[in-house]
Amino acid sequence: MSCIISNKFQVRLERCDIAACEAMCCYDGAYLEPDDEVRIQAAMANYPEFFRQVPENPVVSENWRGFGAGRKTARRPWRYRRVIPAHFTSTRCVFAEDNGYCSLESAARAHGLHPWTFKPTACFLFPMPGNDSRKGPIPPGKDPHDLGPDYPGYATIVDCGKHRPEGRPWREVLREELEVIETPIDHYFAMWEASIDRQATSA
Repeated sequence: MSCIISNKFQVRLERCDIAACEAMCCYDGAYLEPDDEVRIQAAMANYPEFFRQVPENPVVSENWRGFGAGRKTARRPWRYRRVIPAHFTSTRCVFAEDNGYCSLESAARAHGLHPWTFKPTACFLFPMPGNDSRKGPIPPGKDPHDLGPDYPGYATIVDCGKHRPEGRPWREVLREELEVIETPIDHYFAMWEASIDRQATSA
């Protein structure tokens, strides 16, 4: 099935450069879908060596500015080398490694799995909103988290979600993310679960 996407404004992006952005999109952790938490728990149980920096309870309940309660990854203090937006806090998701990479993704890559097998949905689809990803990233001036001077946005503020006139069309930059919309990450997780079951049976 092909992806039919409508977006009157042609958002142009640049691919994320972790060394430059320092994983700023992870500053507040990530809200989770129910399946996300299951996949996180599975990764931590099977590959604990990748999560030595992660606290015992890495997922918490939170209600961000009254938008509604939900489960999200916890955060830890972090000192950024670069200047961050004034409305962002000096924190980072507990699953972020010191180099900015995601330990959930590192565990998957190290074991030959799809890189996003254990990663939260909101993270691997970003900067596309998880609830409407087929329409693409958020155009300038449309950030749903623009709450005024006190909090002037999120997705359109960070490097990987910021519209850049000199960038490439978002469909090119986010090609891999669009492919995962067509083949949901649960497919790759189910394949991993089946392989773990086979190993247990043959042991």
